[in-house]
Amino acid sequence: MTHSDDVGVVLPPAVAPTQVVIVPMLPKAPKSGPAGAGDADRERAAESVLAAARAACDQLQAAGLRVELCLDVHSMPGARFYAWERRGAPIRIEIGSREITGGRVTAVPRVTGVQRRSVPLDGWYPLGRRQSSR
Repeated sequence: MTHSDDVGVVLPPAVAPTQVVIVPMLPKAPKSGPAGAGDADRERAAESVLAAARAACDQLQAAGLRVELCLDVHSMPGARFYAWERRGAPIRIEIGSREITGGRVTAVPRVTGVQRRSVPLDGWYPLGRRQSSR
């Protein structure tokens, strides 16, 4: 029996070594303008994104999921997405400045790859254990 498609391995979440991968979307340097313009703001935004990604990783691990935080900041996002698709991570979560501002993250299932679901940044009940309604 094989578990793969044209991209790579497809694993059920129960047997996948990494059930969820969190990909921080760090702000990039502007293509024009003087060197050093906005560097402090960009660094603060990057620190904020990484802190939110680490917090999400800790929260998901506490819920009993096997989670990896992709810290390959030198690769383009598409390359990071593709690398984790090939490894068979069932769910990819993207966290960036816009997601932090909106209080939600983007979750992408490996199988469809196009169906994006906006998930609340606080309370990962759709992916982990359901929180009580009390």
